[in-house]
Amino acid sequence: MGRAKEENGTDHDEDNAFPALAYYTARSPLDWFADSGATQHMTYNKLLLRNYKPVIPGDWIVTGIGGTNLAVHGQGDVQFITQIEGIENNVIVPNVAFVPE
Repeated sequence: MGRAKEENGTDHDEDNAFPALAYYTARSPLDWFADSGATQHMTYNKLLLRNYKPVIPGDWIVTGIGGTNLAVHGQGDVQFITQIEGIENNVIVPNVAFVPE
């Protein structure tokens, strides 16, 4: 999320969505890519979200590639396990936006 200036000079919050590229030989509907540089994480898969809280569609809009406006329908936490040097770590990414489109 960032600050943007409208033509009249007024500041407002602006959310933008840009996908990260990843290459896999196979993909599951439960795969999820976290972009460590993102200001807002999002998913189209509601099944990944814990502690889900709905948002009234239209109250929170993100702008995607090509200027496409997408409505956030809710948010929740994504939990996953990483393994680094044989040690498993439980990771929680909080407040992930649910954008079904």
